[in-house]
Amino acid sequence: MVARLVRVRLARLGTYIPTWLLRLGLGEDVVLLIIGGLVGLLAGLAILGFYHLLALADVTAESLSERLALPAFWVHLAVLLVGIGLARFLVRAGTHDSQGENVPAVMQAVARLGGRLPLAPILVKTLAAALVIGSGGSVGAEGPVAVLGAGTASGTGRWFRFSPERLRLLVGCGAAAGISGAFGAPIAGLFFAVEKIIGSLQTTNFGPLVVASVTAAAVTRNTLGVHTALIRMPQVQGSWSAIDFAFAAGLGVVGGAVGVLYTRAIWIGKDLLARMAIPWRVLLAAGLIAALYALVEPRLLGVGTLNLGDLERTGAALLLALVLAKIAATSLTLAAAEVGGLFAPAIVTGALLGTAVGVVIRQAGVSEAASPEAYALLGMAALVAGSAHAPLTAIFIVLEMSGDWGIIVPLLLAGALSYVVARSLYHDSVYSEWLTRRGERIAHGADESVLGRLHVSDALDSHPVTLRASQPVDEMLRGLSSAPRPEYPVVDADGRLVGMLAFTDLHRLLADPAAVSGQRVGEVAHPATEVVTTGDSLLTVLKKMGTRDAPLLPVVDGVESRRLVGVVGRKEVFAAYDAATA
Repeated sequence: MVARLVRVRLARLGTYIPTWLLRLGLGEDVVLLIIGGLVGLLAGLAILGFYHLLALADVTAESLSERLALPAFWVHLAVLLVGIGLARFLVRAGTHDSQGENVPAVMQAVARLGGRLPLAPILVKTLAAALVIGSGGSVGAEGPVAVLGAGTASGTGRWFRFSPERLRLLVGCGAAAGISGAFGAPIAGLFFAVEKIIGSLQTTNFGPLVVASVTAAAVTRNTLGVHTALIRMPQVQGSWSAIDFAFAAGLGVVGGAVGVLYTRAIWIGKDLLARMAIPWRVLLAAGLIAALYALVEPRLLGVGTLNLGDLERTGAALLLALVLAKIAATSLTLAAAEVGGLFAPAIVTGALLGTAVGVVIRQAGVSEAASPEAYALLGMAALVAGSAHAPLTAIFIVLEMSGDWGIIVPLLLAGALSYVVARSLYHDSVYSEWLTRRGERIAHGADESVLGRLHVSDALDSHPVTLRASQPVDEMLRGLSSAPRPEYPVVDADGRLVGMLAFTDLHRLLADPAAVSGQRVGEVAHPATEVVTTGDSLLTVLKKMGTRDAPLLPVVDGVESRRLVGVVGRKEVFAAYDAATA
């Protein structure tokens, strides 16, 4: 009874707070800024909680390692088995082996589910991720904290009883706060929300996203410091010559290809290990990763703090081998544990690749202007841009983590080229592949994101002017010559679509009516190769219109029966879009 009363009172308070702020005379934009700041604060505090869990897991793993007077392989194997095994148990028991609660699931929630995210399984997977990372698993902290921030924001928005549109914005604020707090990079957090979560940057969205991202960064920076112990990066000095810009472009191209390799390896690893029982899956992954750590210093693979100075002193051949090893370790860890982020491993992989390129350039004596450490920064941006299809996020993460804004021009070049190459080689990012495997195609961009949620039924003209296939052409021309339209559907006596008659066809017929004397409309109409149903999205409509540059499309009740129920044109599509974004 008491618990129920508390829930009722809290629900009323959540409804009251936004109303009270509006009654104070504050505009809706100001209220959204305040709530964005609240989301950033809550996300920042949640991130601090996660890092405390991670520190506890680290200390426990170190204590276990010290107690085991065994060779390095057996120590790593024991620690990894405990960490990944406990994490897998938590995921299975606490989420019933849910495949969600990750960044793609947040993208799906914003695009399809009105921003609703369940917080309980997110908390379970956050704890599991801390165990995996603390035991040396090759996954990142940024994925769990971004999802934790998004889940916190979703819960806050539902408490305030926000509409789906406002809830989507708050989830974007939470994800931005998560990335910002994880890397101490508020600009990167903002672009992550824009590129991967919301899909657009509208004027009304900008303020809350910025406030949430900056607030979270302020909370974590004041507590954790500027860096979150991922990579130790000294200030990169030196100028960039023309030849260095050429090498930066080449690294962008190579980085895009390796980014695709990273994406494919992650999912191939999951497919292969999914055939095995969970205990064997965990044992295989832990065994192979432990063998790798016994052969190579784990810090060179980003376990703990990666020092770029250590990479520079490593041979180029070993660095390239470590690129493949890091990709394999990440694939194995994610396949076995089912939790963890993919940004941090991509950053480490990029640092290895970029340093290898820089070492080769330095040893060949081609250029002395840019150091291998500078190329490491380019490699980071290239790998993240190529694997996540988020070039702006990648570029600004590196800029804000390094603090070296003098490298922005080659960084833009490498990041942009990597993104273009990766998109041309493989259509999915490491995130969107999860969605594709579930039949989801979530497009990004302001128009595409909204149009993907709207359906033909939202823009249907159910009473179009139609032409009868059996009607004589000369009779049809006399009736239409006074008021021509861009295109007309042609139907038979049962209302089934026979074809389409465009304005260009009418113009040709009017120019020489004698040539078609005695013919029927159905005989001169062209086949309707592109049709849609009421359940198709408006994004599908625009893509099919673009296929043959059509002004409108016929809408049928089914692709087999093809009974005409109306038409949808660009005017109706954009009217529905304007109504949805008003």
